[in-house]
Amino acid sequence: MKRTKLLFTMLIALILFSACAPKPIHIHSLNGWKIVYNDNDKLRELCGVWAIGCADWNTKTIYCTEWDFETCGHEMHHITNGRHSDWKR
Repeated sequence: MKRTKLLFTMLIALILFSACAPKPIHIHSLNGWKIVYNDNDKLRELCGVWAIGCADWNTKTIYCTEWDFETCGHEMHHITNGRHSDWKR
C-alpha cells in the first residue's frame, strides 16, 4: 500500500512538473506586435532547429534571443516590408 501511494504521488508530481512550460525571458510590445525573448532551446522549439529568430504573422509575434539585435532587427525588417498592411509605419 505504501509503495502504491508513493508511486501515485510521484506520478502526480511528474505530471505537474511536465505541465510547467518554461517562461520567456521578456515580452515587449511594439505597434501591435509582441517581441518575445527566449533562450536558445525554446527559440529552436518555436522557430525550428536552424532558426535564430522568427516572426509569426498569425499571432503578430517576433521570437528572438535577448541581446541579439541583429536577428531581432532582421525580423522587424521582415514585418515592416512584409505582406501585411496593418503595420503602423
